[in-house]
Order: sequence, then C-alpha cells, then structure tokens
Amino acid sequence: GAGAGAGAGAGEVGESGGSSWDMVILAVSAVLLWLQLLQVLSVSQSLGTLSFAIGRLLQQLFRNLVIVFVLIVAFACALNALQDAEYAELDTAIVDLVRVMLRIESENSIALEGWSLVFMVVFTILVHLGMFSILIAQLVKGYDELYYDQEGNSRMIRAFQCVEVESFLSIAQRKKYYDECGFDNAIEFDNGDEGPIGGIQVMELASIRAGKHYVADRIMRCTGAPSSLDPWPAVIDDDEEQGA
Repeated sequence: GAGAGAGAGAGEVGESGGSSWDMVILAVSAVLLWLQLLQVLSVSQSLGTLSFAIGRLLQQLFRNLVIVFVLIVAFACALNALQDAEYAELDTAIVDLVRVMLRIESENSIALEGWSLVFMVVFTILVHLGMFSILIAQLVKGYDELYYDQEGNSRMIRAFQCVEVESFLSIAQRKKYYDECGFDNAIEFDNGDEGPIGGIQVMELASIRAGKHYVADRIMRCTGAPSSLDPWPAVIDDDEEQGA
C-alpha cells in the first residue's frame, strides 16, 4: 500500500511538472502572439513611429544586457571559487547576483564577509554605476537621434510591409490595384497645368499655408493652353512698380 501510494505520488509530481512546462510554453506563446500585434501598429503614422522608436531602443537594451550577463557569470564563478557555503553551487551565485542587480534582498548576500563581500561590492559598482549609467545615456542619445528620423523610418518600414503583402497577391489583383491608382494619368497642378505622370495627387491642407514655417512656392507657373500666339506674361518688379 505504501509503495503504491509513493508510486502514485511520484506520478502526480511528474504530471504536474509536465503540465507546468506546458503552461510556461503556452504563456510564452501567448506573449509572442500578442507582440505580433505591434506589426499592425506600423500602419498608423503616430503609433508606427512610436513602435519603431521602441524597437530601436530595445536593440540597444539587449546589447547592454549581454555585457551584464557576462559580468554576472564572471562574478558568480569568482564567488563559487571562494568556496563559501552560501555559494557552493554556481546557479545559486548567479541567482543571487541577479537579485542584487535588481535590488532584491537576498539572505546569502547579507551574510557575506571577506573577499566574497569585496567581489559583491565590485559587482554592484560595475553594474549599477557603470553599465546602467551607460545604458541610460545610450537610451537618451538614441531616442534623441530617432526623434528626428522616426517618421521617415516608420514610413519606410510601412512601405516594406506593403511590398511583402503585395508579394502574396496574384498578378491579376496587382494589375487591378495598379489600374485603380491611375498612374497613367497626368498630375494636374491647376486648370490647364498638367504635370508628370506616374504619381498620386494629394491635396495640401490650407492650415499648412497658414503655418509660420511655410515657405511659398518660388516657381512661377503660367497656366493655360500652350500656344505660340499667347504671349509670355510680363513680370513687373517691385522697384519698377515703385518707380512708376
């Protein structure tokens, strides 16, 4: 009876351990699936610029954390080599260093003394005053650089995604969308003033012309039908007008 009970208990532990790993994999999969939603945000101009900036900053964070991981393993090996009772196992030393880095209290680190304490203090100085300070400076500088280019970069990423979506379409659908864009029609600047073909016309908002940073068009356009009998319009300078 006792053997059967022990066997049943071991089976329950094995099953619970397996189910716990299944739950962890399911949880990670759920996070990754929801993170795929960030690609949809690139369609929006405001949210696309923000998601692009966050992605670039996360790349800098990952590079910094790689160096921090190397420091953690190095000092964990040093603490393990000192043969303290608290850090007889390497994984215990790594976990405690991570807790110290995140400023979480650890009973093993409080009981340190001698050279183990010296290594722990040096590790804390390197991580908190060194790597984290460098990380903050990198993030500030990186965001400052991305602030001026984030709109153009997000548009470029949105164009890449549109090209990728287009690759899944058939030739007939591509031709249909191409014809609907009207690239063969000339862009009309004004009545009787037709521009080049191959583009899409977008009207300029009136609020842009009223802005203080608006620069007026310095190209003088003379509309109307092209004819040799139609004379070139006379231009009167401000000096000539004042003299008259």
